[in-house]
Amino acid sequence: MTYLVNLFNKVHKNEAFSLLEVLITLTIFATLLTTFQWFGFIRLLEVPVEKIIAENQIRISEILVQQSIAPISPEVRIPLKTPCHTITVAVLAGGVVQPVDFTCNGKAFRIHRSGAIENVEN
Repeated sequence: MTYLVNLFNKVHKNEAFSLLEVLITLTIFATLLTTFQWFGFIRLLEVPVEKIIAENQIRISEILVQQSIAPISPEVRIPLKTPCHTITVAVLAGGVVQPVDFTCNGKAFRIHRSGAIENVEN
């Protein structure tokens, strides 16, 4: 009986991939798929220019109105919001802003004496 089983196995041998080969293929496929998805994810991390301007404009306007009506001190320095948190803007008593030119996220911006922020195109 064992002779017939061995003979049958030799004649009808099913060749298949080993478990190790299947796992290696899946790992390579998953790595490539994940790598290409990272490019889309990196684009999502970029902060749009309009958002940078809007968030910081509101902050400057609030301090500007406060300094115009009832000044807290002769000069109030406020840091801008992320990603431009390293930049500080000075709002003077009477509601005057010291003009500032700065770069944030690779984009050039200008803050005017009136407190308006604009994107400067190079």
